Amino acid sequence: MVDKHSLASCKQRSCIFCGRRHNTLLHRKVPDQAKKQFNSAARREVPSAQSSRPDQQSSTSGQDKQVLPSTSTSSVQTLVTSRSNRSPTRQVFLSTALVKVVGPKGKTAVARVLLDNASQPNLMTERFRRILNLRKTPVSTELYGVEAERKSVAYSVVATVCSRFNKYQTVLEFLVLQKVTTNLPTTSVETDNWYIPSHVQLADPTFATSNPIDMVIGSEVFFELLRKGRIRIDDDKPMLQNSVFGWLVSGAFRGTSVSSRLVSHVTTMESLEQQVARFWEIESCGTNSIWSPEEKLCEEIYTTTTSRDQTGRYVVELPKHSELMSQLGDSRSIAVRRFYAIERRLQREPELQRQYDAFMAEYLSLGHMMLVDPVVDIPGQHYYLPHHAVVRPDSTTTKLRVVFDGSCKTTSGFALNDILLKGPTIQDTLLSQLFRFRMKPVVIKGDIEKMYHQVLVAESDQAFQRIVYQSSPTDPLQTYQLKTVTYGTKTAPYLATRCLEQLSIDVAANYPAAAPVVKSSFYVDDLLAGFDSLDGAMAATKQIIPMLASAGLSLRKWSSNRRQILEEIPVEYRETQKLLELDNSAPIQALGLLWEPNSDELRFKVPE
Repeated sequence: MVDKHSLASCKQRSCIFCGRRHNTLLHRKVPDQAKKQFNSAARREVPSAQSSRPDQQSSTSGQDKQVLPSTSTSSVQTLVTSRSNRSPTRQVFLSTALVKVVGPKGKTAVARVLLDNASQPNLMTERFRRILNLRKTPVSTELYGVEAERKSVAYSVVATVCSRFNKYQTVLEFLVLQKVTTNLPTTSVETDNWYIPSHVQLADPTFATSNPIDMVIGSEVFFELLRKGRIRIDDDKPMLQNSVFGWLVSGAFRGTSVSSRLVSHVTTMESLEQQVARFWEIESCGTNSIWSPEEKLCEEIYTTTTSRDQTGRYVVELPKHSELMSQLGDSRSIAVRRFYAIERRLQREPELQRQYDAFMAEYLSLGHMMLVDPVVDIPGQHYYLPHHAVVRPDSTTTKLRVVFDGSCKTTSGFALNDILLKGPTIQDTLLSQLFRFRMKPVVIKGDIEKMYHQVLVAESDQAFQRIVYQSSPTDPLQTYQLKTVTYGTKTAPYLATRCLEQLSIDVAANYPAAAPVVKSSFYVDDLLAGFDSLDGAMAATKQIIPMLASAGLSLRKWSSNRRQILEEIPVEYRETQKLLELDNSAPIQALGLLWEPNSDELRFKVPE
């Protein structure tokens, strides 16, 4: 209660439910029909409540009033009134742009820059320097601004600035400050009714939103950045000036600015049961993930471009950022240097060289790569993958694997993995797989042989998977092109697992017992499946082999805790350690854990 506010002097109306002298919101039990009357009355009173605050009013043409009653059919009743304040403003836009910045180590980030021909030095914020981890060089410089205000600068950095739309790039030195200027523009401006020609690629699509500035590019290269072309949007709007970074927005604007949105008059009536139910919904551990725009684009590219060849194998295109394709520089020179380095190492280790050459010979004999002519290299349309050996002494099959490096930077600072889309995670989590494996009485385990190599890459994209190789220093250095999904490229895990999921959809009618297992019981190329009965496991096992074979996939290293299942598997496809012999307790690795089939136990290996 407010001081000196008695019942007799209160001008508020009585409760609309009982007629007593208290606020309607204080009435405890509200019948359904009374609720409807209250909501109706509240909606009628909202405009007068808003007009009671003249200090928040702006011009009639610029003011919005909204009443948003609840549309729910449940017992929850919600009323929200909102408004936005607009006021006339005069704004001067300065030339801002979004650019790619590459550090000396090849790391790339997008910066919002101010192009300022009145600035002698180039400037960068300390925050952005940390993003690229640029090396600082000590300097002793003083900057002078308005009214000759002096600012000391302790160090500088060097970085390469690149256009997002073309091949322009320049190396600049930047003085580093905590903050280079205020947010630009100073206030956000509505541009919904601006007409910008469709062919115009804005240097800064966020030019009208007040955001921080990461860098200032001064007069050193300012006029070098400008290009022929200027467009006047309207008489009271700024100009568009063409540049290497896109079209700059610069000049004065007279219009309307938008201040913060005010929300008030929120009334919610909700039952205790609904509140408890909503609490458990919020606290539940849902498994549905929300895909990012990049993941959605990757999935769209897959579904519209993937096909199967005459043998049933899947043929995929590499999902890419099309706007970054032209940014790939020369990659052959560094691939050659790195090959000669690995070749010198192999010469010092004859056994490693033998395994390396055997791996590459098998790669060629299986048709996973082919010899090509390097003369047909087209800038921006090819990429050379450096490669090296990874030795796995604990593997029961392949001791040595050749790994390809899709993250190696080209001369432009971009790598193949920078332009590829990663794709969403298709398979269930490792924890889910282990639960299903452990909680069923009958289990089977296996892995797909050379899974990535069984998925073909479309011929149009194979040029992005080139390598250099020679089996002997006396042989000429040859150029090869990898024809399958390649380990070491960012998109490889998604493409391989997505094809496995697609297979479970395409042939589900022919293999009803195996399709659900293939869809939900693989973690990358490892199968860990559990069944409630031996009959169910036997039925799925008999269908899994031909189902995978229809797409060129072969499941090997079979093991199970039931002998009857293994008897259905050809000997050459069983785990080589003879896991189910009574006198053999050797454990095998299963997704980072140790599984001992004799006792059917999962164990952890404690490091020594």
